[in-house]
Amino acid sequence: MHSFALATASALLASSILLQPINAYVRASSYSHGSCPSVVERDVIVVGGGSGGTYASVQLAARGKSVAVIEREARLGGNVATYIDPKTNQTTDYGVILYTNTSVARNYFHQLGVEYGPYEGYFPNGSTKYLDYKTGAELPTPAPGNATAANEIYLKQMQSYGNLFSTPGYFLPDPVPEDLLLPWGEWLKKYNATAMAYDVFYVQAGNALELLTLHIMKYYSTLEFTTDRLYTSNRGNQIIYNTAYNKLGGAENVLLESNIKKITRTANGVTAVIERPCGTQTIHAKKLVIAIRPRYVDLAPFLDLRPNEIKITKEFSNIHTWTCILNGTGLPLDTGYELVDPSAEGGIPPLPETLGISQSGIKDVEARAFWWSSAKEITREEAASSLQGRAEFVQKAMNTTSPPGEKPTINGLLDHSPYFLYPSRDAVANGFYKDMNAMQGQYNTYWTGAAWESESSAATWGFTEEVMLPQLLKALN
Repeated sequence: MHSFALATASALLASSILLQPINAYVRASSYSHGSCPSVVERDVIVVGGGSGGTYASVQLAARGKSVAVIEREARLGGNVATYIDPKTNQTTDYGVILYTNTSVARNYFHQLGVEYGPYEGYFPNGSTKYLDYKTGAELPTPAPGNATAANEIYLKQMQSYGNLFSTPGYFLPDPVPEDLLLPWGEWLKKYNATAMAYDVFYVQAGNALELLTLHIMKYYSTLEFTTDRLYTSNRGNQIIYNTAYNKLGGAENVLLESNIKKITRTANGVTAVIERPCGTQTIHAKKLVIAIRPRYVDLAPFLDLRPNEIKITKEFSNIHTWTCILNGTGLPLDTGYELVDPSAEGGIPPLPETLGISQSGIKDVEARAFWWSSAKEITREEAASSLQGRAEFVQKAMNTTSPPGEKPTINGLLDHSPYFLYPSRDAVANGFYKDMNAMQGQYNTYWTGAAWESESSAATWGFTEEVMLPQLLKALN
């Protein structure tokens, strides 16, 4: 799962406890209460310190541009969630875990000095068990023997659209090909490729069969389909963002724990007013980068949206996902578990449902990434209850007991919603992405993030590097 978190206060507290050893220097180097400068002048304001915003900021700084990164949370990283085992001090990830092995990703890691390597799995001889989501009975893999043929059909069809699914951005032909407007479940039937349905559902983390084929192919793209994976050598992706924080000059340029009150855009530049624990700050800049989810409900409270921006940002729907660390089940550390529906198309269980329980990410200690997804918004309490219940369900199905003094325990629960933003079929057919792409540079504003590419961090970095940054740098120069 490549996976931007909108955590509640309690979720943030939980994650801060887990991340405290990694994040300690970030808090220590931040301006104390009442000491931050009231007026800041920069070339670019970047709203959002997640994957796309941090990457854009590092690259702008490397090209000699001054930036102010406005981030709501007390750290950079967005959907990254790194767990630190309190006994061994080892780390593992349960938000963003892997990175597609692209030249942009490798160059970024080198630029930051972050060690990385090929993903080889947590355990060399580890395994995954598939369980009936109703009974817990162990089942064969939901991808039958003809999955290879289905994958070949899928890849061939993607390649038939030229570089649409191998290069960044939604630059669609006009009219949009009818196959790309089909719900993916219908596309699978049309091309006799249902055997690959479960694997894509698991990677995409939601109602895959109902989404447009366009969005599935953009997410599970030619690049994702044919390229291997990387992960950080310490299995702690927060190091990427803590290193970026330092590289950007720390608290001077990265404005953590910011509440944006207002952003005003004119022909002469951009002004942002933010409130922080250290006081109110006014930031003046030439250009603005929006690197958070481009939803109207999130942008309207502070941004002076124009009519065309309102139309675009009101169009998105999304999936809801939650993630946590699971401890204390007593299940074998080298085994992961996925729940399937043997009676359903492709084995895909109905949402809401647990997506999977990973192998332990730490040797000799149980610390499993655990994901859950829903098509509808739910409360934190409902998510926690569902995850807890499913953990106990799997434990019982495997006839396993917890170690003495332990029980299945949910740690660091995080809401990664809104996840996987997508517009409607009619909007796509009527030029949604053409209109969305036209927003780049309008009103001194530039855009990046998963909605412009996919939920893959490496793909978002590629979009930022190859599509957004050249336009922004040209305007600045």
